[in-house]
Amino acid sequence: MGMFMNGRINIQKNRKDVVLVTTGTIFGNELKGRVYDPKRVIEYGFMPYGDYTALLPAVDLFLFPFAKSTLNEGRWPNKVGDYMAAGRPTASNPTGDMVDLFETHKIGLLASEDP
Repeated sequence: MGMFMNGRINIQKNRKDVVLVTTGTIFGNELKGRVYDPKRVIEYGFMPYGDYTALLPAVDLFLFPFAKSTLNEGRWPNKVGDYMAAGRPTASNPTGDMVDLFETHKIGLLASEDP
């Protein structure tokens, strides 16, 4: 079974120990409805940088949606540096510098932008 099924995030169905932890923008109801078990979503919202970096070692896998756009093709996302410093794998999209970074250093997986 894939991670996505009928447009829903399916990994929680396959693994009862999976909890989605988010920082930054809080999910709207539409996005929360796409996870298998919304009760296993922890949303911290925006955090002071020191608190954010203290949280990173608790994560097993980082998800970094980095959609193809003119802006993203020409910028370096600092967040990826935080993820690398935490020493955990990252799943992202093949956009801009992410392609060379992931292919050269094997820091995780590049996924299609199509769920």
